[in-house]
Amino acid sequence: MVTEDAMDECFTCGTDRSISNEEHHQDEALPRSSVSAFARIDALMDRNILASLGHDKFCTEENIMGALSSAGERGTRLHLTHAFNVQEFHHRRTGLSNIALLGQQFPSCVQRNYPLALVPTVEVIGDLCHVSPITLQILLNAKQHGVNGDLAFITDAIADSTCPGKELTYGETRKAYVAHDGRTVTDENHVLCGSCTTLYQIFLSLVREIDVPVHHAVRMCSENPAKIAKLNDRVGSLRRGMLADILVLDKDLAIRAVYVQGKEWARRENKN
Repeated sequence: MVTEDAMDECFTCGTDRSISNEEHHQDEALPRSSVSAFARIDALMDRNILASLGHDKFCTEENIMGALSSAGERGTRLHLTHAFNVQEFHHRRTGLSNIALLGQQFPSCVQRNYPLALVPTVEVIGDLCHVSPITLQILLNAKQHGVNGDLAFITDAIADSTCPGKELTYGETRKAYVAHDGRTVTDENHVLCGSCTTLYQIFLSLVREIDVPVHHAVRMCSENPAKIAKLNDRVGSLRRGMLADILVLDKDLAIRAVYVQGKEWARRENKN
């Protein structure tokens, strides 16, 4: 399965809405030749980095479609991170959550105004705490269980679940704590900061709690993240020449063996 660290190396979160020329030229990290309203996204694409939209409750449909169009001009499909978390959904005002629920295309009346915009790929935190099972089911239905490679499940894990009550420093200054049930990390105001769930646990939840077929769950936890992060030439599937990071499960989906780069790292013997 693709680790979230690998995903983080490929994506930069945040919707870049309106950067003035003056602000742009003050940012020495950006090439001075780029002066578009989405200069940071342009700069990331110049470096072959896939930009990710997210964590923005105030962006408008114009902002979102402008970003998607800017990338679409270069034939690039953007990504949407942490679907539904710190995002707006409204039946009249389009927010990032509305975009997350799109199928494979925009309505024609929207596409006419933004002919180059491409529907982004989507990732969602699957710990059943950041997003409710009902909302996850809606997303799974909309994306057809990621059959088109456009939906990935991630952990957002930032702490070990075996240390309930442990204090962490979050965002340099905020204090956060591992929940007593060991599933999430929250700050002193009980605002979610992250998860303590592994990707294997998310895989089990998809199969056992949401009735997703095993091969669909594997796709959304392994193959799709690798494709989206452009790492599918190394990880995400079982093919000759891949790294062969493998979990071997039994019929009850319990882990029986772990292989790292083709070498056995751990094995659980059958007591029967």
